[in-house]
Amino acid sequence: MFDSFFQLLFEYRPVVFSQGELRFAAWGGSYVALVVAGLAVAAAIATYRTTGAKLKLRDRIVLAGLRVALIALVAVCLFRPVLVVKAAVAQQNFVAVLLDDSRSMQIADHENGAARADFVRQEFGAADRGALKALSDKFVVRTFRFSTAASRVDAEDELTFAGAQTRLGVALDGARQELAGLPLAGLVVVTDGADTAEDSLGDSLLGLKSQGVPVFTVGVGRETLPRDIQVGRVSTPRFALKGTTLMIDVMISQSGFAGKTITLDVEDEGRIVGSQQVTLPGDGSAATARVRFSVADPGARLFKFRVPPQEGELVTENNVREALIDVRD
Repeated sequence: MFDSFFQLLFEYRPVVFSQGELRFAAWGGSYVALVVAGLAVAAAIATYRTTGAKLKLRDRIVLAGLRVALIALVAVCLFRPVLVVKAAVAQQNFVAVLLDDSRSMQIADHENGAARADFVRQEFGAADRGALKALSDKFVVRTFRFSTAASRVDAEDELTFAGAQTRLGVALDGARQELAGLPLAGLVVVTDGADTAEDSLGDSLLGLKSQGVPVFTVGVGRETLPRDIQVGRVSTPRFALKGTTLMIDVMISQSGFAGKTITLDVEDEGRIVGSQQVTLPGDGSAATARVRFSVADPGARLFKFRVPPQEGELVTENNVREALIDVRD
């Protein structure tokens, strides 16, 4: 109701005004009119002060205020206010499409039991079908895949969905830097939302906001699973000395297993080097488990933090998280 009335008065809906920029197309006579309006305001105030003795003070203030408001409205109209709205020109603006290429996209919880990756391939795998075709009709599309970093995708078979991490902030920064200097109309992020980066996503979004680049998200998969355990962020150092004992914090979230005690194992090439019993909190809450283990072998070691599959879990792919540590002598 309000939107219709607003549009009747000002021609455009409020959302257009919120996205546009109000400017004035003043001309030479506008400034002359401003001086005249100022004199009229002064005259109105003086009139009510000298000749309005028969009126109450409150009435004089109200009448003077109405006259000043009317004069101000006329002055603003003479400055010719205009609304500037940005519009994308077909095939002259770029759109970046970022596709989540992590392992969690292999989870089969989409419609009819299809994997999340199948939806991504169908809608964004090729420019001649799905949502990517609709975007390509209006924009110059640049497609990226991301896990630990963002990289360009030129063919559908380059999507592997085997990444060990999902770093949304790094992906946004990488796409923005690669398309710097181009007329970027926006970024489309297709992901299941499982961000595993330790850095805040707000910094990346703030950089895009300062440049006026909108970010649109396409969520894939269920928002929640009835019974599920997920190993989230793992805070590990980049380097460690051989023989060092590390104390690592691992975030574990769950649904449907509140109060259950589970085991968190740390594996080094299939060999268990550490374990910790964890009692899971209530649904929707995350538990931070602190697990201790030693690094015995030098070199780049890929450690896996794993929770054994529990009875009734629909998805077990997110029960493990990997972390690379460079062990030095």
